[in-house]
Amino acid sequence: MRIAYVVLHYLAGTETMECVRSILKSAEGSLHQTCVIVVDNGSPNDSFTMLQDSFSGEDRVVLLQSRENLGFARGNNLGFHYAKHEWKADFIVMLNNDT
Repeated sequence: MRIAYVVLHYLAGTETMECVRSILKSAEGSLHQTCVIVVDNGSPNDSFTMLQDSFSGEDRVVLLQSRENLGFARGNNLGFHYAKHEWKADFIVMLNNDT
């Protein structure tokens, strides 16, 4: 089974990194394939670069970047579309980075 977690990110790099690490830790030892899809919703600071540096080489994390802030729903839809159509997830979990 393929489970995707979509995390909408805006500005708060530390919170997003903690959220992603928590998801990855909870998925350790699971029989399911896990993918965390982080959508940067047009953050005007360097937090997306921080995420790239932190998760480079981690094949379970996909980072998507929007050039503009799409708003909550459209930003999540960007991640959902990737999870469903590109990664072919069986289940998709949508959550905020402060969950």
